[in-house]
Amino acid sequence: MAAIIGKTDQYVRNAFDNQKILGHLLNGSAPKGEEKRQTYMISRESILLFLFETANFSPEDFLERLHEILANRSISQLLKIKQKIDSIVGSRSVSFVGRRTV
Repeated sequence: MAAIIGKTDQYVRNAFDNQKILGHLLNGSAPKGEEKRQTYMISRESILLFLFETANFSPEDFLERLHEILANRSISQLLKIKQKIDSIVGSRSVSFVGRRTV
């Protein structure tokens, strides 16, 4: 993860320990109390969350860059992305049925 976000391994460990980066800490297979090595497991979602929380750009900048990325995808990739977006939007719009907007 350190290479992905352009920081040192120690920075990532400190951020993990301070709960700025979320994940799981594994202590290998040694008996309890005799662990010598710790492994940090950090999910993609946690990396993205950290990057969004520490971003120096506006949501509009992000959307513009996302548009640039999408413009270079194939039609089949875009259709798959559209399906994913439609499923997210569909699940959220159900919760708004019956509500009045002001």
